[in-house]
Amino acid sequence: MVPRRLSFVLFWMKDFLLGVENLNISEINPFGLLLMIIAAVLVYGAKFIMEEVFKITEEHSMQRIIYTKLAGLLIGIIGLLIAMKII
Repeated sequence: MVPRRLSFVLFWMKDFLLGVENLNISEINPFGLLLMIIAAVLVYGAKFIMEEVFKITEEHSMQRIIYTKLAGLLIGIIGLLIAMKII
């Protein structure tokens, strides 16, 4: 007899795997994926971009790092909506 929690997890995995096989990669907009990649670079590399590329000191770069991360987040959300053809 399978424990109740394990049977729930197995049932969820079955539904998840059946949903994955119905995923059609060709329907995803490549421009949206490109925007999400740009957003990832902006968000994860904000400190490096401000301090190494633009040569801004660490004392003055915190506000610009936050703005860069927010811009990356906004670009990522727009990219997701474009990739899924919502907008």
